[in-house]
Amino acid sequence: MNPEKQKILVTGVSSFIGCHLARGFSRTNEWSVLPTGSKNPGDYETHQAQRIEFGGSENIWTVLNLEDELGIKKFICKHQPDIWIHHAGYATNYASPNYDTHKGQETNVAPLRYIFENLAQNGCRGVIVTGSSMEYSGTDKPCL
Repeated sequence: MNPEKQKILVTGVSSFIGCHLARGFSRTNEWSVLPTGSKNPGDYETHQAQRIEFGGSENIWTVLNLEDELGIKKFICKHQPDIWIHHAGYATNYASPNYDTHKGQETNVAPLRYIFENLAQNGCRGVIVTGSSMEYSGTDKPCL
């Protein structure tokens, strides 16, 4: 990573929006991108692995468990991102009767408190929370 560049972390890079965010920021001379996801790239389904590759294979992928408070704290302290783009979220069986609301709460909501606190303590200048495919559909094609 170029130390002159600002560091921007993107969570959820295996998603449609996440990979485009990582790719877009990777293409500038202003940002060093820290792409993250909940698994190693080879452990994702084919289309998600392709998104990770599209998002910028030149970036160093990091597995980041949002439910691991100590791990998050260590990660933020080590990398000290200037900007955190929060796109990760638990979406398995979303919008079905089988959606695990407890797991959704533990992954999508509860970690935000300690993520935000640790980012503030380590000089992060901003957090951007994005939407996901759960809001528009389960496809990689835009909905018009």
